[in-house]
Amino acid sequence: MIDVTFIMFENCDLCDYIKKILYKLEGEYDLSIIEVDGETDFGKKLLKKYKAKEKPVIIIDDNFFSQGKVTEKALVDKFIEIRSPHL
Repeated sequence: MIDVTFIMFENCDLCDYIKKILYKLEGEYDLSIIEVDGETDFGKKLLKKYKAKEKPVIIIDDNFFSQGKVTEKALVDKFIEIRSPHL
């Protein structure tokens, strides 16, 4: 299972768009998606920890992946990389 923490914000069209992509890929890549409101204390703590300035923010397996715009292809490539055994 791949853990995805998605830090999102209300009234954020890009957040809604990326959220749809993540849930579309959820079953195929065995994702565990945790949504975090970026305005909560926990959300602000994560934003500070990862030094994120743009929204939304994606953390994959406790590692910063992206902030702001990200493509479906970039997400798929990352999920494939994680699932592939390293030789």
